[in-house]
Amino acid sequence: MTADAPARVRPATPTDAAGLAQVQVTSSRTTAPLYPPKYREALTVDQCADRWRTWTVEHPDDVLLLSTNETDAPVGYVLARCEAWHEMDGRVEALHVLPEHRLQGHGRALLHAATTELWARGCGSVGLAVHEDDPVRAWFDLIGGVPVAEEVDDVDGRPVRRVVYRWEAAAELARRLVA
Repeated sequence: MTADAPARVRPATPTDAAGLAQVQVTSSRTTAPLYPPKYREALTVDQCADRWRTWTVEHPDDVLLLSTNETDAPVGYVLARCEAWHEMDGRVEALHVLPEHRLQGHGRALLHAATTELWARGCGSVGLAVHEDDPVRAWFDLIGGVPVAEEVDDVDGRPVRRVVYRWEAAAELARRLVA
């Protein structure tokens, strides 16, 4: 994608399973250094692809969207749903972009499409959780996210913290993402 070409976002299908898995595994290995290597390396493309093949059938209410390159290969994805979580109506479960495609508008386009869909489905507020040391937090602050909670996992006796961000109005977040 060139700097002036917009990211292409479309719904994921079972035929996208391998591409989704590649994005998931690559992203987890390059942006999740807080987890020990045994957890990051245990994730395989084949295992993830098996799960993604049936995801849309098993989770028909989820919002699962891809951002693609010029050949329609997935370079990022977002998984979101309308569900009560930390006193919000909707949640972005995952937002991943391949390292070589970051800072090109894919994450922005995916988050815009997901929040627009959540709003259309009746979610007023929306949120997501991100590792406390992830540099993407600066972007979430910039687009109006408000830290409202912390989630902590125990990973081999070591705490791994995530900050929960909230946007009071999904529609307002969607507008900020196109500005």
